[in-house]
Amino acid sequence: MTKALVNSGGGLMVPDQEALLAALTDLLDNPDKRREMGRKSADFVRVHQGGTRKTLDLLKPLIDKVKRDRQP
Repeated sequence: MTKALVNSGGGLMVPDQEALLAALTDLLDNPDKRREMGRKSADFVRVHQGGTRKTLDLLKPLIDKVKRDRQP
């Protein structure tokens, strides 16, 4: 999920503290870039909202089957 957020333009991934400091400084110095990243991250969250619930809903029938099959 982290890579997907980064690929959407809504997040950054940095390798170390120096890169984090540089990225934060860049965002603080560039309000338009900061707003755009915020918009992209909000869009990403909206699109992926409920993903865990959807996954669990898909897995539940399989889990129930395994439980039934394991009963003596």
